[in-house]
Amino acid sequence: MPPKLDQVAADADALLLEIQVKGGDLSPAFAALQKGIQSFEGAGHRIDELIPATAPAGLGARSLQAKTGKGFWEIYSKAIRKTLCAKKSKLRTAIDGGSGSLAGYVMTALALPVTATVIVAPIVAILVSVGVDAYCEWSKEGLNDH
Repeated sequence: MPPKLDQVAADADALLLEIQVKGGDLSPAFAALQKGIQSFEGAGHRIDELIPATAPAGLGARSLQAKTGKGFWEIYSKAIRKTLCAKKSKLRTAIDGGSGSLAGYVMTALALPVTATVIVAPIVAILVSVGVDAYCEWSKEGLNDH
């Protein structure tokens, strides 16, 4: 059973704190993302189900090869770039405000199924810790090897 959104928000806050303690190192979020991917797949889902239909061609197929948290993020960050980086994006505004109640908002804005709550905390932690403007530049320039 997927975790409740209040637990996801608490998990995101814990990851954010860990990232801050490690000086901005995103490895705790990537490890949590990998664990979430394993849980998602263990429940009988395919990870490519999470790639938006609006993603650039080929990302869904490549996601099948993204078995690590960092590998999935490198692919997924490109897939969500259009949704997140639009100047008037409500998701952009919400993320700029901090992790607070972003879990549900991220799920809705990125059209994630309820079964994907296991990957939402690390996504929120990454986006909040990096910041939307930095993320958008990072993904645009192909620098997403953070």
